[in-house]
Formats: sequence, structure tokens, C-alpha cells
Amino acid sequence: MINSIQELFASIREALQVKLLTSPSLLLVYEKVKRSTTIMDHFRFRKFRSSLNRGDASRLITAVVLNVDPNHLLEPCVESVRKQSLQPASIEIINNVSPVSLARETGLSRVKTDYYVNVDGDMVLNPSCFERLFHVMSKFPNCAEAEASLEDPILGVMKGIKMYRTEPVRSIRIHPVVGFKNVDMYMSSQLHAQGYATMDTGTIEGRHHPEYTPDEAFWKFKTLAEKNRFYQRGTVEFVMYLNMVVDYWKRTKDIVALYAMAGLFDGMAAPDVSGELDYRDRGAYSPFKAVDTYLKGVRHHS
Repeated sequence: MINSIQELFASIREALQVKLLTSPSLLLVYEKVKRSTTIMDHFRFRKFRSSLNRGDASRLITAVVLNVDPNHLLEPCVESVRKQSLQPASIEIINNVSPVSLARETGLSRVKTDYYVNVDGDMVLNPSCFERLFHVMSKFPNCAEAEASLEDPILGVMKGIKMYRTEPVRSIRIHPVVGFKNVDMYMSSQLHAQGYATMDTGTIEGRHHPEYTPDEAFWKFKTLAEKNRFYQRGTVEFVMYLNMVVDYWKRTKDIVALYAMAGLFDGMAAPDVSGELDYRDRGAYSPFKAVDTYLKGVRHHS
């Protein structure tokens, strides 16, 4: 009996902590305050960019834009890449290639530079993004993967944009991914096994999905729920995502929150969560069609 009561209080305490730490608005404030305290990093970056030969650096970088799930954000995404303070030597757009590991491998095959940046077609980047990533690469020779965070209207702050050293990645067989649900996690694990490091810029360098469409919200959160099950992360992470969706609904009353919630529960009930992210045949997925028909009907009659 005592153990049951203790477990109950532990669960309540854990749930309260999750609620406090998974509100996107609170997380965003926390992340920005945390990043503003790294004063020395800002000074080092200012010194780096003042001495940077942008012409030479640009010739070392390719932008690979993965438009594997074509959406309305591709044009602002590519425009944000063109407006980088450190412009890439080329922009390679990979259209309609799935699963994601094959899209990554296709993009890598087009890279002829020492470094490349993976940009998903639903990202809109700050002008300083590539320069920040390149600063980390230049500062840490053992770094093969530099990453920065992005703001997401539902998820708050998330890891999102990455620059890679090309040659170490070429030694990895990206497609097909075996034993991993997440291609990023797979690539990181393979690079770490070779003795390379992943480093963070410590900055927020753009936005992820500045706006969601209903299908994007459904599939994003279905995928998050499936990853949760695949990696056996338990109920805490699921509750975290649920709190984020509820928080977004309370703040905005945006119907995409209901699609996100439906996707989250669908992912928890999916019979097979072993496959990697794949956009083929989504148009024929009957659970989404049912949710879409119902919510459109509710909206029409409200």
C-alpha cells in the first residue's frame, strides 16, 4: 500500500514537472534566457565573423534542401537560404524522394564541397544560421556535426538544423537505416562511433513549421508518438507532447491542434512502428481521412 502511494505521488510530481517544463511559451523564454547568458560565445562569434573571408568560406558549403513532403513553405525556406550572411556555393533541392534516408543519400550525392547543411523544406532560417554553424565547425576540428535550434509554434524550441563535414558522412551507409527510427540519430551514432563529436551553436537560428496545415500537424505528431514507442521512452515523453498540443490549443484555438492530437494517439495505436519516416501513400491513409472528414464537418457546423 505504501509503495503504491509513493508511486502515485511520484507520478503526480513527474506530471507536474512535465507540465511546467513543456509549455512551449515557458520553454522559449527559458531557452532564450539560457542562451543570453553565454556572453563569451557571442564575443567569440563576433570576432570570428569579423575576420571571416566569406568568399572562401562560401565555396566550402552546399545547402541541401529536402523537399520530401512538398508543402507551401518551400519558397520561403529557399529564400531564407539565399539570404544567408554566409551564402552556400550551391543549393540542391531534393524533391519527392522518400523515405528520408534515401532523400539524404540523394542529397549527399550532389555535394561537392567540404561541408553541407541539411535544410528541411519546412524551415525558415535566420540570416546568421550558416555562419553560426560554420563557426562551430571551424572552432572544433573534431566536430563532424554542428547543430542549432529552431522555434516551433507547437513544440517550442527544438533541435533542427545541422551542418556536416562531408567526408565522414560519405563513409556512412545512410540508406537504408537499420535499427533506428530517426535518421538523424542514426547518423550521429555512426559519426560518434568513428570518434567525431556533435556540437551545438547554443543559439536559435530560425523557425520550424512557422505554420502547420492539418495534415502536417497530424503526421508530425503521429511520427513523434511512433518514435516514442520505438525507442521505449515511456509515458513521460508522450505526456510532454500532449501537454504541448493542449497548450497550443489553449493559446490559439487553432484547429491544427486537434489534428496534432489525433496524430499523437494514432501513433500510439499503430501496429508497426519500425519503419523510418516515409511520405509515400499518405494520401490513402484512412485514419487521417476519417479525422479530416469529422473535423471539417464540425468546423462547418460551428
